[in-house]
Amino acid sequence: MLISFRNTTCFIVMPRPFSAGSTRQLRHLPPRHLPPRLLGDDKGGLVELVDESSGKSLSCFVAGSVNVEGILYAALYPANAPATLATMEQGRLTPLDTETETAVMVAAQAACLKVGAELLDSPVVLTLTGEAIDKDLDLDAERGSGSWDGDSDDEDMVVVADFEFENKQIFVLRMLDPIYVAGREGPTEQVYVVPTDEEMDTVGGAIEELVEEIEESLNAQFDEDELAP
Repeated sequence: MLISFRNTTCFIVMPRPFSAGSTRQLRHLPPRHLPPRLLGDDKGGLVELVDESSGKSLSCFVAGSVNVEGILYAALYPANAPATLATMEQGRLTPLDTETETAVMVAAQAACLKVGAELLDSPVVLTLTGEAIDKDLDLDAERGSGSWDGDSDDEDMVVVADFEFENKQIFVLRMLDPIYVAGREGPTEQVYVVPTDEEMDTVGGAIEELVEEIEESLNAQFDEDELAP
C-alpha cells in the first residue's frame, strides 16, 4: 500500500505479483532492521537519500533494487526510527499539514530532547534517534520508566513526546510498522535521489512489488531463526 508523508510516497505493501520486464536485487538488512525488533548498532552499508529541492538527506539502508528501463531504483529502509507529527481531532490522531509541521518543528525537536530523543527534519519522513529510541525494551515498560510521554490508541505507533501549539496538543509519534522509501541512483553508490512525482507514477508499482518481496524474505528468515534449535 502506498502512503504519503511530507508529500512524498512511502510504502506499506500489500501482496501483488511481480511485473515482467524489470530486474531486481534483494539485500539482507542488518539485524537491527527487522522491524519492530530492536536494535544493535551496526551502521555499515549506510547510504544517503537526498532531496535535491531542499538539500536535506535521510540516512538509509538499501533493502533491494530494481532496474526500470535502464535506471536503477532502490527500496530504502530509514536507518533511524520513522516518525510523524499529529494532533487529536474528533478523538482521532490526525497528521499535521506541511505548513503546521514546519511551524512547530523547533518546538517538536525541543520536546523530544527533554525525553532523550532527537527528532531529525529529514526528507520524505521524519526520523528519531537517541537513547530513548534505541533502548531494546518493551514499550509498556519504557512508558512506565518515564522515557515515553504517553502512548497511542494505534498499536502501530507510540507517542515519544507532546507539547502545546496554538491551544492544540501536538504529538511526536514513533511509527512501529516498517517504512520503505524510494530512491533513484545518484552520482555515487552512497547517494540516492528522491524521485519526482512523475517518476513515481511510472516506477511506483515496481518498487512496491519489490518491497513486498523484501518483506516476505525477511519474514521467512525470521521464522527460520525462531524455529532453529
